[in-house]
Amino acid sequence: MKDKLMKLEEAVELVEDASSIGFGGFMFFRRPMAFIRGLIKAGKKNLDAYSLNANIDLDMLIGARCVQSVNYTYLGMGQLGLALNFRRAAEKGLIKINEYDILGFASALRAAVMGLPFLPMRGGFGSDIVKDLGFKTISCPYTGKELLAVPAFDLDVCVVHQLQADCYGNVQAYLPTESTIDYDVSLARSGKLLIATVERIVSTEDIRKNFDKTILFSYEVDAVVEAPQGAHPMAFYPLYDQDVGHLMEYMRASNDPQTFQEYLEKYVYQPNGHEAYLKLVGRC
Repeated sequence: MKDKLMKLEEAVELVEDASSIGFGGFMFFRRPMAFIRGLIKAGKKNLDAYSLNANIDLDMLIGARCVQSVNYTYLGMGQLGLALNFRRAAEKGLIKINEYDILGFASALRAAVMGLPFLPMRGGFGSDIVKDLGFKTISCPYTGKELLAVPAFDLDVCVVHQLQADCYGNVQAYLPTESTIDYDVSLARSGKLLIATVERIVSTEDIRKNFDKTILFSYEVDAVVEAPQGAHPMAFYPLYDQDVGHLMEYMRASNDPQTFQEYLEKYVYQPNGHEAYLKLVGRC
């Protein structure tokens, strides 16, 4: 087996400009935020970003002008309000917006996992979402019924944040896993390159002792990065909750392009990367 342990900066350099990149996590937890900040600091541009229920992950990339398109089913800050960088960019036509319904997004993801060009879907007819995305229809060869043909995602890179891994890329989650872990696993298996950031690196012996926690295997993973509290300011249950105070600071900063740039200068563009960020937010 190959040692795949990398520094965050090394893993970020695996992502080329104009790549299509999918991010794991769901709403306010398991977001690969350390990697998001790494992409911004490295100055990555013209990314096509994918996130099922997106919030600060895509909003931060949009505000830093790293993306040319966003693909999502929801993009907002939940109880905190609108995703303000996203709203400004959408209103000014600065990015291409591809909004999916959940079933359409899941179908496109599952088609990619299975190596199929599309998956048929029964729902969605008459929706502007289907019209805007340009989904075509097919006739079922068995029943003759008309179905939507949802094209598979074509992702260059996928990034997930999980509990732990060994240096070979065997990735584990907390048990019992909750339902949205299925999204992370499906996303992880849908792209050409998989990067896993984890809260901690453990020995292969520990992986074997707790084999039932393993959700991704070494042959599936291309790079592993140790990033403790790598989901901050989002949560990683049960290790830590979301940092509401920092999220409120983010919301205030993202209200204006200038103040958002100041936020990036303070928290993202500092030397020493993720370690410096954790000190700044009081997490060391």
